Amino acid sequence: MKELTIYFGKYLANAEFEKFRTEHFPNATKYNSQLQFIRCKDSKLELGFTNERMIRESDAEKLLRGGKPIFTNFFIYETSEKLFDSLPFGVTFKDSLEEIEQKAGKPKDRKNIKNPFFGNVTSLHYHTTDNVKIIFTFDNIQSKLTQIGVEQLQKEITES
Repeated sequence: MKELTIYFGKYLANAEFEKFRTEHFPNATKYNSQLQFIRCKDSKLELGFTNERMIRESDAEKLLRGGKPIFTNFFIYETSEKLFDSLPFGVTFKDSLEEIEQKAGKPKDRKNIKNPFFGNVTSLHYHTTDNVKIIFTFDNIQSKLTQIGVEQLQKEITES
């Protein structure tokens, strides 16, 4: 996980971050400015960004245009697990919800969401460590971990 979190707060065009992405995700899509993400075609890993003006501006009602993308989050799926030495708290996609709680501890918050389209019930378990929020998404019907979201807790730009 630290392989990517060290780039939190960096601009998309940051040379070190660009080099890392090229070496580790050679089959990635181009940055999508409307959805603010890059998807790695092979592993399905998604890199998410926040417009720098959203971080710098204090007026939430102000329409934001322009601004450079800042790397602030990513989503890990079962197909992208192999990209990491270890996942947050040592969790694996084979773990049950009980095993996740044993490894990660009691979540700071949890929510159950019923998806009307798919008909499934998803549990979201929120954990924090340092300046990172980790969200485990667990499909209660299939009894399986489907996604791990990792995001910069306090959005900030870490380069000048």
